Amino acid sequence: MMAPYYSQMASNPTSFDVGSVRILYGSTTASPTPPSTPQDPSIPPIPNGGGAKFTGRGFVDDYVIGTAGDDDLNGRFGDDTLIGGGGNDRINGSYGDDVLAGGAGADMFGGINSVTGDDVILDFNPNEDFLDLGRFWSKDIFHHLTAQGDDTIVHTGYGSRSYSTVRLVGVHQDQWAAVEDHIGAYGNRVYAEDPWLMGA
Repeated sequence: MMAPYYSQMASNPTSFDVGSVRILYGSTTASPTPPSTPQDPSIPPIPNGGGAKFTGRGFVDDYVIGTAGDDDLNGRFGDDTLIGGGGNDRINGSYGDDVLAGGAGADMFGGINSVTGDDVILDFNPNEDFLDLGRFWSKDIFHHLTAQGDDTIVHTGYGSRSYSTVRLVGVHQDQWAAVEDHIGAYGNRVYAEDPWLMGA
């Protein structure tokens, strides 16, 4: 069974419903390859007017599609794919190299800190989405923005070392001011004048 963002999945993945969320468990055998838009007709979201809550367990690569409501999706360990769907979703990749998409609505991407891996956000909208980088243990943690092709890379690190990254697909360098306005630390938004948020 093929799934988006992975070139192939384990030969016998397990798919089941939890509340109003469709989940596919399995192990990847190749690196994630994010497409331009999240879609997978073989694993459709389940229509539901309300939100859904999902929390991953163990070192498993989760594939989760949310609902039309305000979802709370937490991948925890593993290299997860979390898609919010409609609504104002909170999406936490947490540990691992995760692929995230909020879909329509003003979404909060969180669970990102200095040791969580390298994540990809496919549809970050600088005008309404929010990237929560607030779970740090030291004010010496820095955030550094760099351009890579058509994408923006948010680096997090300590001292002179970069420990993890978040790739904002399709967010251009001329949108950095808007990105900075939607990056949070210690529960607050961080602006360009803060010395530890730097644009290259």
